[in-house]
Amino acid sequence: MTVEVFLGASATWASIVMAAVFVGLLGNSFLRDRFGGAAAHMLEVLMMIVMIYALTFLFVSAHQIASVRLLSGIGVAWVILALGLELLIGHFALGEPWARLRRFFKIKAGQLYSIVLLVLLVSPYIASLHVAAIQR
Repeated sequence: MTVEVFLGASATWASIVMAAVFVGLLGNSFLRDRFGGAAAHMLEVLMMIVMIYALTFLFVSAHQIASVRLLSGIGVAWVILALGLELLIGHFALGEPWARLRRFFKIKAGQLYSIVLLVLLVSPYIASLHVAAIQR
């Protein structure tokens, strides 16, 4: 991985974090009042998926990354960073107990955060396929 790709991947992840903050603020201030908790959560997840993919597509197309190994590594790194950030801020900064933080991963309970993590994982590879298809 070149320094340019590393910096691009880091900047893309930081952009994804800023998008998540924006979506969270939008959800808390607007969506929950208009649509209720469950529908707002689904809309937030959908917006995050679209933003993650759009930012990832821009990153992959700008750097012309085709290595599956590199793309997979970027996806894994983004998931680890997202989990670390979410859990560490939740537990240490906000004082949430670990048991309460685990509820974000219970799909059967209507929590869709795991889907966002899956999108973070696979979006670099899928975006590379998309970029390759466009360039043909």
